[in-house]
Amino acid sequence: MKKLLGIVVLGFLFCNTAIANSLIIHCKYEFTSEGEKVVNEDTFEIIDDKVYKDGRLLKRLQKLDVNFFKTKVEFTRKYIGITGKEIISEWKINLKSKKGTNRTRQYNEVGNVTIYECEKIEI
Repeated sequence: MKKLLGIVVLGFLFCNTAIANSLIIHCKYEFTSEGEKVVNEDTFEIIDDKVYKDGRLLKRLQKLDVNFFKTKVEFTRKYIGITGKEIISEWKINLKSKKGTNRTRQYNEVGNVTIYECEKIEI
């Protein structure tokens, strides 16, 4: 009986770890373009050391930091933009304040900052 209980407890520990390594965040921002309201939405899933945006793996991830309580997430990636120049995209998400920022820039430039409303999605 003790062995069975031990196996069940270890099973729960391993299952809990697998679930605990996944974090899903939904972010959106609204703006007006040519008199029309536009909503941009992004869903991020963070699994171990990988970030997926809307189901697609973000390649060339430079940095990923998630605090212990999973309330703050920061990640940076580099990619080649449509102009052929390297773009740096830095995300900082605070789930306590439900705010996120995305700073997109070329190397050594200030760039643009977009402020998002973000929330954690429970699974």
